[in-house]
Amino acid sequence: MRTILSVAGRLEENFTNANQFVPERWLRPNEEDADRDIQKAWKLHPFASVPFSSGSRMCVGRTLGELGLSMLLAKVSW
Repeated sequence: MRTILSVAGRLEENFTNANQFVPERWLRPNEEDADRDIQKAWKLHPFASVPFSSGSRMCVGRTLGELGLSMLLAKVSW
């Protein structure tokens, strides 16, 4: 399964410039963003990268990971 996900992340049909490191592709455009037209030009398939899967077969570790992050943020902010 890992191979399938890594291949999907490198297909040009799922992502624009798929083989380049572009962290901005994960940001969602907002109204204040001056580069909104540039953001719309980025192609991003909604199911090309689903690290925890989805639906009824979703990863059990996702809930534990989110709980751990919530506790970390609570400790840091308190």
